[in-house]
Amino acid sequence: TYGVRPVDLAAAYAIFPRGGFYTEPYLIRRVEIDGRTVFRRRPKSTRVLSTRTCNEITTSLREVVRVGTASSYGGKQLAESVPVAGKTGTSDEVCDAWFVGYSSTVTTVVWIGFSEGNRTILEGETGGSLAFPVWKGIMENLPDEYDFEELPELNSDGKTLAFRG
Repeated sequence: TYGVRPVDLAAAYAIFPRGGFYTEPYLIRRVEIDGRTVFRRRPKSTRVLSTRTCNEITTSLREVVRVGTASSYGGKQLAESVPVAGKTGTSDEVCDAWFVGYSSTVTTVVWIGFSEGNRTILEGETGGSLAFPVWKGIMENLPDEYDFEELPELNSDGKTLAFRG
């Protein structure tokens, strides 16, 4: 991810829960004055991947949280209660640690590092041990408007299974 901004990484991963549609990230969704909406963003979406490909990727990334590199840092417990998926990352010498993950309604990136990019954060740590717990805390404290709907999951035959949370 050298040279990739967290917002661009979030936009790329947001394609998966959207079933293959890319939407350019934006900062302001809506502006209200005295309870009246005076501005609402109407983003355009473009299909960039097939729904099937997104479902396959989501199936794999759910395993990262359940039994993979995030599982021992609270991922296993989180995955038992809410459908989430994501990926840990750690650069050489632990100069960067990150986790990018999503639910059906929100995609979030947590990056931990130094702006110079060449200093070790903490010896022996990883994106799973540093960034994932921060991400997990964010996801567990989202406002109620961010409902967790089912994420697609494929079995070994390639057929979609329902979320079993």
